[in-house]
Amino acid sequence: MPLCAAPDHAETTARCHECGQAICPTCQVGLGENFYCATCVERAHADLRSAVGAVTSDPNYGGAAAFGLAAALVGSLVWGCFTFSTGIRLGLIAIGIGYVVGMAVVRGAGNKRGQGLQALSVLLTVIGVLGGLFLEAHFTVGKLLATHGAGDKASLILTWHILPRYLQHGISPMTWMIVALGVYQGWVVPRAPRLKV
Repeated sequence: MPLCAAPDHAETTARCHECGQAICPTCQVGLGENFYCATCVERAHADLRSAVGAVTSDPNYGGAAAFGLAAALVGSLVWGCFTFSTGIRLGLIAIGIGYVVGMAVVRGAGNKRGQGLQALSVLLTVIGVLGGLFLEAHFTVGKLLATHGAGDKASLILTWHILPRYLQHGISPMTWMIVALGVYQGWVVPRAPRLKV
């Protein structure tokens, strides 16, 4: 009967699924239906740590910012145009903005992930959402001013002045909760994989 490679050299019939080395019940590590020796498990852990390190090292922050900003601006336009064309505020667009910005940041960074990219993604998601809310307010003000014969320039100036009050009083708590979920999406998407080994 084969002997385990551990110092006690216990007899065993079990073998490491990876390298075939004899392993006793004390030494074996079970993963699913298979058993592995400590050496193969440590090698797998090292490979995982190396893979995570490759995903988080040397991101292209310039590319991430450019791609993420483009996605945020497109998200703002989608939000504003949807509200303008339907007259409905669909806060769920904020979740889409967070997801798309997060994916754009990852792509622009060279498929890298990490906390710096998460922070950038959150910032750009907030910009995208505020841009959408600004356009929503602008279209609302524009409709009101159009009935009085005022032009787009007056509408733009007035929107800047009323935006803080609009954000404070014109948006329901439910919409703010959905916006928070959008910002959370912007945080989660570029997060580096977590090792649980």
